[in-house]
Amino acid sequence: MTYRGLAADDIIDLQSRTSKDLQLVERRGHRHQLSGVSTQGPLGREDRVRRAVAQLVDRGAITHKIYKDSRRPAVLHGPKGLTGHTTDFFDDFGDPSVAKAAKILSDAHITQRVPLTLWYTTDRYGSETALEFKELKRQLDAPDSSRSP
Repeated sequence: MTYRGLAADDIIDLQSRTSKDLQLVERRGHRHQLSGVSTQGPLGREDRVRRAVAQLVDRGAITHKIYKDSRRPAVLHGPKGLTGHTTDFFDDFGDPSVAKAAKILSDAHITQRVPLTLWYTTDRYGSETALEFKELKRQLDAPDSSRSP
């Protein structure tokens, strides 16, 4: 039995095994992992900085590259099927766009590079979180011409 799920590599390994001694029973569940921007710093307080970050992040690439498509990108307020589920986040940000993020910052008269400190818990969501944040950093630091994974 598992608690809080398995790492993507473990899921793939178990799915590929053929053994009479192993019975794999999969159940759907709701697990929501959230990431956010701290509002403590002067730029983190600025809503448009947080919106620009949200516009840059390629959640689909993270889901594919890090979680090997064993999860769905979180672009919702509440997981689909739960009371309160909406798609307004996806409706606002949709696919990642450097041009849209630049416009959000330009409209806010923010022209300098915005420093961000990425932090994550090391014990809540599993070992893949470090890889997720490494990819997140890569995406946020990438120049326009090298944004693809």
